[in-house]
Order: sequence, then structure tokens, then C-alpha cells
Amino acid sequence: MFESGNINNFLLFISQIAFALVELEKYNKNLRATKNFLLKINLLHYKFYNYSFEDIVDPSLLSRLQYYGIYVHSYLTNTSFFDSLFFWISEKWNLLEKHYPKIYNYLNSFYLFYLSYFTIYPQKTVRLIFPLLNFATYSQNYSYYELFYLHDNSFTSLDISDYYKWWNIKALINFKWNTYGKQYYFLIWTVYSIFMCCFLIVSTISKNDISWNNQAILLIVTIFLGLFHFIFEVRQFIHKPMHYITSPWNWFDLAAILFPTITSIIWLHDITLPVWIITISVFLLEIRFLLFFRVLKYFGTYFAIMIGVAQKIFSFLAVLGILVLAFAHSLHILLRPTTEYSYNQPSYTNDINNPWNLVSTYKFISSNSTVEGSSLFEIPDNNTNMFALFSTSLLAVYFMLTGDSSAVSSWVYKNNWMLVFLMVIFSFFTTIYLLNLFISLLGNAVDETNNEESFLKLKCEILSEIELFWMLPYQRKKKTGFQIFYIMKHQLMSLKNI
Repeated sequence: MFESGNINNFLLFISQIAFALVELEKYNKNLRATKNFLLKINLLHYKFYNYSFEDIVDPSLLSRLQYYGIYVHSYLTNTSFFDSLFFWISEKWNLLEKHYPKIYNYLNSFYLFYLSYFTIYPQKTVRLIFPLLNFATYSQNYSYYELFYLHDNSFTSLDISDYYKWWNIKALINFKWNTYGKQYYFLIWTVYSIFMCCFLIVSTISKNDISWNNQAILLIVTIFLGLFHFIFEVRQFIHKPMHYITSPWNWFDLAAILFPTITSIIWLHDITLPVWIITISVFLLEIRFLLFFRVLKYFGTYFAIMIGVAQKIFSFLAVLGILVLAFAHSLHILLRPTTEYSYNQPSYTNDINNPWNLVSTYKFISSNSTVEGSSLFEIPDNNTNMFALFSTSLLAVYFMLTGDSSAVSSWVYKNNWMLVFLMVIFSFFTTIYLLNLFISLLGNAVDETNNEESFLKLKCEILSEIELFWMLPYQRKKKTGFQIFYIMKHQLMSLKNI
């Protein structure tokens, strides 16, 4: 339809396909309907040079198009008149050399001089169509029930990295980011920064340097902004409960919001708090602040790699965690004390796992090198036998996984063959085999996620959250920012210089 010039039927047809893409993917993912659709309409060449878009499209259809226009990427605006002129000359180069050799030789010297000192290659733009009708738009009939009961479109449902290799999606993401995305995102970042700084000031500055009234004001602001962020987390949960529950990033965001908020509420009532609660709140706040840098391409590529790698190796980490759990349980059963003991009262029994039997003993040696009868003993503590409790057994096995075997150094290996057997199996299957396998899997996962598609997917997720949860219903109905058809001027290089 498009190639034959039947532009009106073409627009109507693809608008119906784009509108149904979400349902097609939902009912049969094997169809790969979105991928095939994007492949067919990717970068259509705008052939109607002598006509405006309004001339070739039915006026009744134009009224149904939310928005259309010409989108020029920022870096294309640097194309100079001389670039365009020399590009035109390069297209006519052979013809000029054949019929007007003197003019060709004269212009060629200036052309080479310009290329050497002013530009790498001449540039030109050509019009390309991205007919994404109904792909990223929302219904014009809206109600404020949408604040909690939201509806996705094809754009917000993109969840496969392969889709982001198509130029249509790249251009759409860039358009949305430049139109409204960056303004909303940096506004959200600013609000969160205020929320974080209010809590950090109270928790960091000494009570002698800031009055309680100022502390109370900052804590009230922290509570207000914390509840404000919590509302958006609730809306995300209502929108897709299972998706929210299964995503560890949502749990991290929720913790980074609730911990400082609840801590501030308790702080206002009790005035003093345990240091560990404040420490966790500060840690979560600052790590979540760091995640805001993921939208900047300089940092975002690394965040995309870290998130993508974590998703790919999650199952491996689960297997490794079960192995650590199994070894921790086995060593706990083998090395736990079987008799009663107290750290305050020495108790020496036949139980080799008793902490008093595991501590070092010191003898007095006289000047004539004889050992005297009196001895000195270390006082044991909870670290003497970390396998006495299952919780500390897990910590001991984790340290063993990193190469620290001090937790089992108090036992004599010669007299405990079962301990030696478990240590040999653990060192081979975990430290040698699984950890080296883990490193190779990390390398493969990094290679797979170190690409532009992973970053664009991350950026698309951010834009989708802004549209669904930070925009009011009437804002999602605006024409600009949710275009369904637009024309992009794309940069070309002269074939003469490739």
C-alpha cells in the first residue's frame, strides 16, 4: 500500500495492527507480532517530495492522527550549508569530471582542503517515515480512576531486548525523552534529592550543631516526601501486582522509601533511635540516589550491564546459595557443641566442639627450658565456634567461599576425617569449580548485555513509569510526546568518502 502511494489505507491498516499488538503478544508470544510489525515498517522512505503530508493524506484521517510532524535529532542541526553544498558536489563528481575537467580540478582542491581542516565528511539529510500509529498513545476518553487503574499500550509493554534494535523504537524513545521525559525525570530526581538530604542532615550533623526544632522540621519534610513516593509504589503494585512482587528492584525502592520514613516517624516520638536503623536508612537512600544516574548514557550502559547480568545469573546464584545452605547445615550438625557451656564459667568436657576446648592454651617455660604446671587459657566468645548456631554457620561458610578458612582452624584435621571430607568437597565444587564457572558466566552475560539495546530498554522502562505513574490522565492525552506518525530527517554520508 505504501509503495503504491495508497497512503490513507496504509495508515488505517497499520493503526489497527499497532492497536492490537499488546493483545497479540499476550495470547501468543510465538507470533512475535511486534518484531514482525516493526520489521515491515522500519524506516520507510518518504517518496512524496513535491507534496506536503497534508496533501497526500485524507483530511478526515488527519483529524484522527493525534500528532504528526518533523523530528530532527539535535546533532543534525549542526549540518552546515557547506556540508550540504559539498555533498551535492560529491553526488555530481563523476559527471563534473567528465564534462568540465577544469572546473572539477579547481573545485577539487578546495574540496580536499575543506575535508582536511573543517569536517570529516560532508553530510545531508533525507526524510524517513516512522508510522507508529496507535503504538504509544492513550485513549482520549479519560477519568481520574486511571490514577490507580492504568492501561498499557504497545510501547509500555515492550519487554524483549530484540525490539530495541529497530530504528523505529530508538527514534521513538529519543523523541519521548527529548519531548517530556528528561523534564519529568530530573524533576523526580530533584524531589528525591530533597527527601534524601533532609534525612541525611538530621542523621549526620551532631545534635549540638542543629536544634531539635530544625531537626523536627526536616523529619516532617522527610515523612511527607516519603509518603508521597510511597503512593507511587502503591500505584505500581495495583497496576501489576505479580510483576511488582517478583521484581527485586521494586522491593529495594520500597525499602529505600519506607525505612527513612518510618525511622523519621519514630524519631519524632522517641527522639533517640538505635544507630543500626539510621545506618540502614542512610545506606538505602544513597544507593537509590546512585541508581538515578542510569538514565545518563555515560553511566547508564554500566547500569544496564549490571542489571542484565543479575537477571541472567540469578538461577546460578540460587543454586550456589542452596549449596552454601547445605554445607552450613552439615557443618553445624558436625561441629556444634553437644554439652552445656558458658562463656563466663570454664567448663572442660570430653566434647571436642566445646568452645573451652577450642581456645588456645599457653604454658609457662622456665629459664632452664622446662614447662611449668600452670597454664593460661583464652576466654572463648561467639566467634570461637561459629558453627554452634546455624545463623553463624551460614556466615562462616560464606567466608570460606571467599577463601577465609579461619572458622575451622581450631579443629585438628587429623582427628576429624569427616570435617576433612566436607572441606575437600566444598573447596573443589564451590571454590574451584562453581566460582570459576561463575566468572565465565559473568563474562558471557556482560558480552550479551554490553550493547545499546540494553540501555534503550532501561530508558524505555523509565519512560513507561513516567507515563503511567507520574503523569496525570489529561497529560497522557496531550498531542506532543505521544506521536503516532512523524517524519525524521536522517543524516547520510557521501559515498565518495566511505
